[in-house]
Amino acid sequence: MRFVQTEIDIDAPRDVVYAVLVDFEKYPQWGSFIRAIDGAPEVGREITEHLYFRFLPFRVLGKSFVERTDPGVNFTWRGSFVHSFHRLGNGTHSFALEENAVDCTRLIHREEYRGALVPLTFALIRRIAEPHFRIMDKELKRRAERIHAASR
Repeated sequence: MRFVQTEIDIDAPRDVVYAVLVDFEKYPQWGSFIRAIDGAPEVGREITEHLYFRFLPFRVLGKSFVERTDPGVNFTWRGSFVHSFHRLGNGTHSFALEENAVDCTRLIHREEYRGALVPLTFALIRRIAEPHFRIMDKELKRRAERIHAASR
């Protein structure tokens, strides 16, 4: 198993950060990497992520299944771009939320990759995924902090 992981501190409580993560309808308002998610954030439900990589002039659709929803703690999905070939490569995408201080959350954004093609393609996967994760982290931070500040 290989993985890409980023972390960021967000000046908002875990419940606010989690609410932003699972409010799929609002992704178009703040997300430039994952601009939309179709489906519901419920364990076992299929979701479709609309991914926009900065070097591609079109969107990529990711099909996944929600694996874990622990409000304020963790949100995880698992999927692959081609379901019928999931043994060749699949990933588990997770957002873990840790209380860093009062009203401050550490977001651990991670994707674990498995499958026969991963050892051959991981260097490229990492080079593509990591900067996009960092962009999403910053956008999520901005959104959650704005919501938290407005609620004070």
